Amino acid sequence: MLRAIKSGIIVIAVLGVSIFAYAKLNPPPCSEPIRYSLGTIDDGFKLTNEQFLENINQAAGIWSGALDKSLFEYDAEAVLKISLVYDYRQQSTDELKKLGLNIENTQESYNEIKASYQARKSDYELRKQALDAEIRDYEKKQNAYNQKVNYWNSNGGAPKKEYDALQREKVALDAQRAEITAQQDQINALIDDLNSLVNALNLLAKNLNLNINKYNTVGTSRGSQFEEGVYVEDSSGKRIDIFEFENETQLIRLLAHELGHALGLDHVEDSSAIMYKLNSGTDLSLAASDLTELVQLCRVR
Repeated sequence: MLRAIKSGIIVIAVLGVSIFAYAKLNPPPCSEPIRYSLGTIDDGFKLTNEQFLENINQAAGIWSGALDKSLFEYDAEAVLKISLVYDYRQQSTDELKKLGLNIENTQESYNEIKASYQARKSDYELRKQALDAEIRDYEKKQNAYNQKVNYWNSNGGAPKKEYDALQREKVALDAQRAEITAQQDQINALIDDLNSLVNALNLLAKNLNLNINKYNTVGTSRGSQFEEGVYVEDSSGKRIDIFEFENETQLIRLLAHELGHALGLDHVEDSSAIMYKLNSGTDLSLAASDLTELVQLCRVR
């Protein structure tokens, strides 16, 4: 999960004013709640504003409850916008669910998804070869048909026997074209499955530190990275964008992780922690390493 921060300090000549201004712009950590608002919620996630806000409140409560202190507060006008962004990441997760597969950061999950990918890749290659042959056959017959039509049109029209034969050819060509279209639709659906599997395999290979070549998508790539969420603070403002999750628990943990970055926390090495670099845990509570970093950040004794 990316954490990109750009900041600057304005220097003011009068020392007393400078200290006051800096204190106002940079209050001590945890001295006042971070206010957040809802950004955009793409329809692809099928979550209402109320449901998403409740998930955010639960995630914020994980941090606030640990210190019995309000660290976050909802404000419809707040600068920090939290959004659900539906793109190839969540689409890949949804596609895998349809295939009966879940993305888990384990070697077993990787092997299962790889086997499904290899089977579908073989199916795709066979279907693509058959479709290419069918298209070549259709184009050959279409060209022959067009030549006959042009010949008879240039000679004042075809006799009834020839005209009827041309009509039968046209019906057959139309049927063949419809079959080609149906095959193309099936292959396009298979391509969507393959690309979803590719995204999952590349993500797992990265997460599991597997020394393998990157899998390539079929057709146009839908993205270069597969991140579940991101917290960004730059000249355009502050935002948390959530891209992908499988269930409500993962969503709440992901929100809690990005809210942790908003607080000023960095990643920890404990794989069960909220602030671990991967969303691999299942508990909706802070790990000891999370709490240690929070106490240090908030200067709680």
